[in-house]
Amino acid sequence: MKTKQLIFLVLALVLLGGLSYGLYQYFRKAPDLVKAKANMVLTDMELIKAYTTNEAKSDSLYLDKVIKVKGTVKSVEKDPEGFNTVYLGASDGENSVSCAMSKKHNAETEMLKVGDKAIFQGKCAGFMIDVSLTECGLQKE
Repeated sequence: MKTKQLIFLVLALVLLGGLSYGLYQYFRKAPDLVKAKANMVLTDMELIKAYTTNEAKSDSLYLDKVIKVKGTVKSVEKDPEGFNTVYLGASDGENSVSCAMSKKHNAETEMLKVGDKAIFQGKCAGFMIDVSLTECGLQKE
């Protein structure tokens, strides 16, 4: 009889521990990357050139790293949910650095205009047509 009680107690503790961990992960807030220390600081043109020259090497250097990018605003677009994406780069350039704003810092980009100089910090998500940064926030110089 004691063996069954011990097994039941161990299973209950494992279940309770798993439930606690699951709830912790569910309610955990994403870190604010704007306050994180950047792994590197680049200009928009340096990052674009790195990815268009050698994508594999650039992924090994930048992918999933917190990057601070200084550049010129090429455009600002708002998606259907109201989140802004700021594109940095040369106005006549084919590629850009796409800075998808985090929910917390989305409103910071409302006053940006094409041609403004800006600094963004976010996590590098790789290269498609543009170099993508996610969870971005506008930085002060």
